Amino acid sequence: MATSRTHTGEYKARWKLDANYPVIAPDYSQKRSAMAFRFGLGRKAETPAIPTVDVAPAPQKKKRARVAAPRKKAVDTPAVDPA
Repeated sequence: MATSRTHTGEYKARWKLDANYPVIAPDYSQKRSAMAFRFGLGRKAETPAIPTVDVAPAPQKKKRARVAAPRKKAVDTPAVDPA
């Protein structure tokens, strides 16, 4: 079907298959389902437990102002006499 670009319904109609005929091999489908279950796919995310103790928020660190690094001064080099 992927190579002929036909939809499942068209494929089944062309080959006169029942509407409930499996398109994917049952063994392959079971293996993929088991693998997805192991990965946790299809499950809703677990809600975290709500803590019963009030916890004070951690103190925020003060951000330090950025200070530009001092620029290096250009050094005048004396001209060298090629002679």
